Amino acid sequence: MLPKGELEGGGVNSFNKLQFLNRCLVGKWGDVSKEGPLLSSLEDWARYHWRLKGNLSLFPLGGSWIWFKFELTREVERALEEGLGVFKQRPLKLERWSPTVGCLNESSEPSSYWVRIVGLPLCFWHRDFFRQVGDACWVIWRVDEETAGGRNLQWARVLIKTNGRNVPGKLQVVLGGGILLCLISLDGRAICLS
Repeated sequence: MLPKGELEGGGVNSFNKLQFLNRCLVGKWGDVSKEGPLLSSLEDWARYHWRLKGNLSLFPLGGSWIWFKFELTREVERALEEGLGVFKQRPLKLERWSPTVGCLNESSEPSSYWVRIVGLPLCFWHRDFFRQVGDACWVIWRVDEETAGGRNLQWARVLIKTNGRNVPGKLQVVLGGGILLCLISLDGRAICLS
């Protein structure tokens, strides 16, 4: 999850890596967001809101996750002390970097997930089909706007409520006399084994 190139190169020792990570935070913007904010406007907001004197660099980590790299360690502490911020009417939650930031732990069981269904033929891309899938597997709360509008044809994206059920890794669709196998993945978050 480190921004590319930050720790690459000859002989960076563990102490330097730890010092680097002490100047970094990971932020999540909003609860359910398919993409993060415009980084330049978020950077301007952060500089003003946290009264920063040193440099600040922001890197997208995918979805609504953002890497904050501060020049000064004390400014990291100030940002953390401020707690939950609100940027463009969405919450911005900050935490220290760790190998499991942004992961779903086995011990935590959120009740809803965005999932991607890959390999689904276009003839099935309609709300009735997604409702049938939801009745069989989970409860589907919402179909992504790009999926509903046919603007992203790489995968179908739906917000599901699991009701305690596991999210399966595949979905079998009966098509004529055959069976089509579609892959399902959690959108934007890895599952971390504890």
